[in-house]
Amino acid sequence: MNNTQLTLTQIFGALMRQKAKGLLAFLIVFGLVMALFLVWPKSYGSEGKLHVQMTRTETNLSPVVSSNGQGMGISIQDTRETEIKSVEEVLKSRAVLEAVVKKIGAKKILENSFSGLLPSLSVPSILKGGGSAAGDMSPEEYKELKNIELATNLLDESLSVHNTKKTSVISVYMKANSPRLAQEIVNEIISETRKVHQKMHGVTGSSAFFAEKVKEADAELEEALAKLEEFREKQQVLSVGSARFTLQEIIGTLEKGIMESGVEVEQSQRQIDTLMKEIGKTPEKIVLETKGVERKSGDDATVEVFRLESERQRLLSQYRATHPEVRKIDARLKQMKSRLGTMKDDRTQSQSTINAVFSDVKMQLVRAETQNIGAKARLKSLEKKLAKARKDAVEMNRAEIQADRLQRDVDDTRKDREMYVAKGREALASLSLDNSNLSTLVVAQQPTFILKHASPRGMLFLPIALILGTLAGLATAMFCERNHLSPSLNEVEVEQILEMPVLVTLPRVYSSRNMVN
Repeated sequence: MNNTQLTLTQIFGALMRQKAKGLLAFLIVFGLVMALFLVWPKSYGSEGKLHVQMTRTETNLSPVVSSNGQGMGISIQDTRETEIKSVEEVLKSRAVLEAVVKKIGAKKILENSFSGLLPSLSVPSILKGGGSAAGDMSPEEYKELKNIELATNLLDESLSVHNTKKTSVISVYMKANSPRLAQEIVNEIISETRKVHQKMHGVTGSSAFFAEKVKEADAELEEALAKLEEFREKQQVLSVGSARFTLQEIIGTLEKGIMESGVEVEQSQRQIDTLMKEIGKTPEKIVLETKGVERKSGDDATVEVFRLESERQRLLSQYRATHPEVRKIDARLKQMKSRLGTMKDDRTQSQSTINAVFSDVKMQLVRAETQNIGAKARLKSLEKKLAKARKDAVEMNRAEIQADRLQRDVDDTRKDREMYVAKGREALASLSLDNSNLSTLVVAQQPTFILKHASPRGMLFLPIALILGTLAGLATAMFCERNHLSPSLNEVEVEQILEMPVLVTLPRVYSSRNMVN
């Protein structure tokens, strides 16, 4: 079996034997690479920087959209990042690049170092990416449009736009075949971008729009003020709030009066009850003196009885007991005795006077009853007034709600008018900025003019030349030693092929001149 592996010793030996050819190959390849570096078209870079200001951007986010006073909840950070991304997209837009190409010239942009090397060669248009004229365009017009397209594509490939995080600065970098051209292209890109950005943030007709809105707001404000004034005249108050406050004070006073009257009624009633109990125990009159008096009627009755008995005795001496005269005397005597039996033995006469304590208690009772009646009357009157005041308070609350609504309408309309006035001024300021060709994109750094070319880079070509030269020298040495580095048969393979035993093996010896085995 063949042994295809090469040892490091074999490779090193081959290099040492073919070092002259390998060195020559290295020098040739290295020289060709460095020559290519010298004739390679040089590209020069230029960098400019834009600063994105947020003041006008916030003002012009859209005054028309935000005119209703309702916020959209967009943070300033999101607005800033969105604005920066928008500017970056405008910088890289094809419209801006085409405008730059038309202003500078497509032929000037497409020129490079290879243009004058082979002036006699005529490359077919199809190999240049061209073709026949399209439609009714002439060949010259088609060629011009094609050059503009090629130049735009070249600018698109050479343009680099970068924004450092957490900053509002955008870097614009461009490579061209000359420092002056690179600087001019970056300057025109920034100029065109500012124009486009200015048009994007300009609101056409916004000043007239807000002027019309101010007129509408004036009419609405006048109407709202008229409704509020009419309501105040109807309520006959200048301020519903102050009238409501006064009414609350009245209600508080009435409630306090009702409480005091209730206490007064209760106290007077308790006093009446106490006095009634006391007057029931106190006599109305008191006895000052008691003395005896002559009882004339009793004495007369006794005398009459004695007389009647004497008369009866006289009649009995003359008549019988059944005689009518006797019976008449008996009946009269019986009547007088009966009358005399009901009379007291003696008579007394008492003198009395009005009790002062009773009179004082009576007067206190009258005063307490009068006070109770007056307190009840006041309580009833205060309750009626409180009910009426509370009813008025309910009506006043409704009126206050309506007044607040009318006042809010007035305030909202006034705020809308002030906002429209402010937005109109902003629109006029924006129009003035537009007419002055001002923009919120400020040039933070003018396009640089750098004489040192950006590509090709010598530090990149040098290692490439070294690597390619080394590979070429190694390949040349290996190629020259290809016959002497071929694999050989070992003893076992020879015996298998010849079917004979190997008696002696001789080592391969190389000569320094002709390399004979």
